[in-house]
Amino acid sequence: MTAGQVHDSQRLEPILKKVKVHQKQGRPKCRPKQLAGDKAYSGQPIRTFLKDRGIEAVIPHRDNEAARHDPEVEFDKATYKRRSIVEQTM
Repeated sequence: MTAGQVHDSQRLEPILKKVKVHQKQGRPKCRPKQLAGDKAYSGQPIRTFLKDRGIEAVIPHRDNEAARHDPEVEFDKATYKRRSIVEQTM
């Protein structure tokens, strides 16, 4: 998706701004309900970007950011496991 020296997370915002989620009826939505990613996408700027758009971040926290982790926000492990379906199709 990106050149070797560019981390994929740097392309997340531009890509999400172009997303169209097709539905059974009506116009496509411009925002998914959830976004799953690995720990590389765990940074606060990405979490803030998703939260501001009403997108649930299904991203595990890195071990070194445990102090900032909100214990009231539960991590959706079942959804996170399904992210491999997308990764394997690319």
